[in-house]
Amino acid sequence: MDYDSYEPESDGRPIILPEQIKQFLIAFQRAICNGNLPEIALYYEQELPNLSERYFKASQWPDWSVIAPVVNNDELFLILYRELAFRHLYATFDSKKGPPLSPIHRTDSYNNYCRLFNFLLDTDKPVRLSLPQQWLWDMVDEFLYQFQSCCLWRAKTMDTQLDNVWSVVHVMNALHALIEKGMPKLGVPDDFSRHPLYQMLAAFSLSGLLRLHTQLGDYSAAVKCAEQLGPVRRHHLFQSVPTALASMHYHLGFALMMTRRYADAARTFSEALLFLSRAQALMGGGGLRTFQQEAMQKQRDQMVQLLGVSLALFPQRIDDAAFSLVQEKLQDKQDRLSKLQKGDKQEMGNIFVTCAPKFLQPSGSEAGPMSLRDQQQRVFLEEVDSLAAMATVRSYLKLYTTLPLRKLAQFMDMEEEELKTLLLRYKLKMLTAQSSDEEDVLGLGATAGPELDFFIEEEMIHIADTKVGRHFGHIFIRNIHKFDEIYRNLKMASN
Repeated sequence: MDYDSYEPESDGRPIILPEQIKQFLIAFQRAICNGNLPEIALYYEQELPNLSERYFKASQWPDWSVIAPVVNNDELFLILYRELAFRHLYATFDSKKGPPLSPIHRTDSYNNYCRLFNFLLDTDKPVRLSLPQQWLWDMVDEFLYQFQSCCLWRAKTMDTQLDNVWSVVHVMNALHALIEKGMPKLGVPDDFSRHPLYQMLAAFSLSGLLRLHTQLGDYSAAVKCAEQLGPVRRHHLFQSVPTALASMHYHLGFALMMTRRYADAARTFSEALLFLSRAQALMGGGGLRTFQQEAMQKQRDQMVQLLGVSLALFPQRIDDAAFSLVQEKLQDKQDRLSKLQKGDKQEMGNIFVTCAPKFLQPSGSEAGPMSLRDQQQRVFLEEVDSLAAMATVRSYLKLYTTLPLRKLAQFMDMEEEELKTLLLRYKLKMLTAQSSDEEDVLGLGATAGPELDFFIEEEMIHIADTKVGRHFGHIFIRNIHKFDEIYRNLKMASN
């Protein structure tokens, strides 16, 4: 049966839903009304994808007016149903393979998000609703994806008829409203900030706002959003939803890298990669759908390559397990890791094009997203150019403890005064703002220097290797946690 348009049949009879779909909707509504989270998660994560694959693989789910009598015209359930139906519609049709979505589809989906957010926000007390954390994150993530899709569509078609619907101002206002509702006011919790649904939506909306600012190229604003995430950034809200954690760290790390905080960017990427490796080993992808696994794997690969870039631009010691991921990804036949360490501009540009997020133009009247990406790439490569000569200087300095200025000038084939200027630039570039907190990369207060430092005295360069020795305590702690995980897995297997 084709539910693509849901018009009545030629004999005037109403459309008849398959019995399995009808029973699913009734059970799904009952679970949401009762606030039964395990049942809701089961229907959302397993039953819904299975039924979509079986009945609606190449078509839409039935219109809300068709299923309304089945669920007794439950307003909240119908809003949630439409959110899921539009999400399936975008996944099915908003691709290169399928037909394009119409402006009507985009407008209807936007209006439904407005209904959903108004239902949650325009109230004096928290609504009686409990949803799985994965669904709440998917809701925020899909909201931003549909805005991104509309921006790309506008840039491609130069169509302005949806400028007042999916506008960046409206999207940001919605995210700010969700954040304000679920965050404590002046540090004092209220009924909304204590409610799990509002609390999670606020945290996920902060992460979504971070992503949006990064895609708009406002990296300082993105980092400021992440600062508000501090108390909950490593909270179980994010750790229980790996896709949310991957998205947050990917966009935060990229924003830090573009603001020349390479040390903090490397720590952010490294932290996320280690957590995702452990989560993948423990869960084996359980609870995640195929497209979620693919999206998370893509962001994981992007973070590995961006970590390699951050280390090339600002050499430092990171966790051995994280560095091994960089080696596995980049030490291929082309030896991309070696090219990065030598400051190869073309390789840096290739990784930027592959791993940068999709940049957005809020209005379709100006340059398209491809031009925006080229602009951001040009800014990034200008920084790489300024650091290129310094990589050569560093390679020579690593070989000596003292080196006459004149001798290094001969190696570099330049005048001594020109070399002094280059050495001063090297020290300035290698000094970058860095967090002073070992547990949070966002708290500024320290300045990170290079592992290789030097000073000039009487035409002699004195080199000091300031590389920090291995923290053996962290190695023992990491292995204790690793063996603890192995023990738990064996105990579960034995039971």
